[in-house]
Amino acid sequence: MTADEAREIDVGARVYWRGYAHDAGTVTVRSWNGVVVAWDNGQRTSIHYNDMSEIQIAVISDLKVDDRGY
Repeated sequence: MTADEAREIDVGARVYWRGYAHDAGTVTVRSWNGVVVAWDNGQRTSIHYNDMSEIQIAVISDLKVDDRGY
């Protein structure tokens, strides 16, 4: 997503790294310069709006399956 799109994201939004379903998380904090994502693998990451090009909000039909079968 673009930085402008990222600035509109809501707390509670489900997000995906590069659109992969197994790399999913939830936006838990939104601030003036970025968001915090709580990933399903237990990690938490602060991401600046300008660095969210690899993050996607996707509907189920848009999610990808990788070579591991996820």
